[in-house]
Amino acid sequence: MKKIILFTVLSLVAFTSNGCSGSGDEATTISRITLEVDGLTKVFNYITVDSSNPDLIIVHGQIGGSLIEVIEIDIYKGATGTDAISNIIFTQNDVTYYSNIGNSVGTNVQTNDSVERKLKGSFYGNFKTLSNTGKIIDNGSFTVSY
Repeated sequence: MKKIILFTVLSLVAFTSNGCSGSGDEATTISRITLEVDGLTKVFNYITVDSSNPDLIIVHGQIGGSLIEVIEIDIYKGATGTDAISNIIFTQNDVTYYSNIGNSVGTNVQTNDSVERKLKGSFYGNFKTLSNTGKIIDNGSFTVSY
């Protein structure tokens, strides 16, 4: 009888622990950046946010923690609209593309709330390297809670 009670208690503790870790996992999947490049949809699901800069919120995204493809979005604090993003930097296979070279990128920030700590926006266009080589990015979007 003691073994049955012990097994029940241990099972309940294990089940409760799994439920708690599931809640944490959900919180990390709320934030993500998606885009289409080279005909493929990319989902950056490992997101970090640096809000220590006095003017910018800097959002970094990786695909599953890998450094093969990374993205950085620099957003002016409190700003929304088409001029709210300072720069977007996309690196793919050690080649870095920038949104602020050549003015051929469209951006729009719909949500930039430092109280609720939420960001939401979209981007697209011809991102360029420092040597002016282009990379088309379509349907870019971000939803970030930090």
